Amino acid sequence: ALCAASTQGPVAGEDGWVLQVRQVENDDEVEQVAMLRAETYYEDQMYNRFVASFKNQFAEQELRSIKTRILEHPEQRFACLAAVDTASQKVIGTADVRIPEPREKLPGTYISNVCVNPSHRRLGVASALLAKCCATANDWSMQDVYAHVKANNESAELMYIKFGFHEITREHKTEFPDAYTTPSSKMHSLGSTKLLRRSLLN
Repeated sequence: ALCAASTQGPVAGEDGWVLQVRQVENDDEVEQVAMLRAETYYEDQMYNRFVASFKNQFAEQELRSIKTRILEHPEQRFACLAAVDTASQKVIGTADVRIPEPREKLPGTYISNVCVNPSHRRLGVASALLAKCCATANDWSMQDVYAHVKANNESAELMYIKFGFHEITREHKTEFPDAYTTPSSKMHSLGSTKLLRRSLLN
């Protein structure tokens, strides 16, 4: 397991690999982030004969979406985070953190697209990503952090609860709860979701 996650420097694992959570730094990392999100989204459809095509399309659209968000938003509006194995320079986890648009009526910072490579799960990578998301929100002088989880995703909800989040409402989403959805993601339903919040003042 990983040691306690630090938002200021690398995190060391028992087997010698070192994790660093930071904003993406180049096109290669953005491409790795996009593919990891595609792999994660379709990981329960491995026996679908078209899954490879779906993943490639999703990754291409996500790649364009991330680049657009990075270019269109000031530094204190959006951050695409990558958890990087410093030895291999491979992205093993990712998350987005952003200040929502006024129409979204979320008076704080919003976390989305948290995912971790299956080979590195349950090692503290997701917690390190959440720590960096909250540190980023704090740097932006925001008081609250929000995130959605699927109502039936107990493990994800437990992770957020351990990190100080609590449920404030339950809703039904017909698309990803992110203002910057890719075209492919709008074709899928999230079903019942929970909106969680954590105060950064505590």
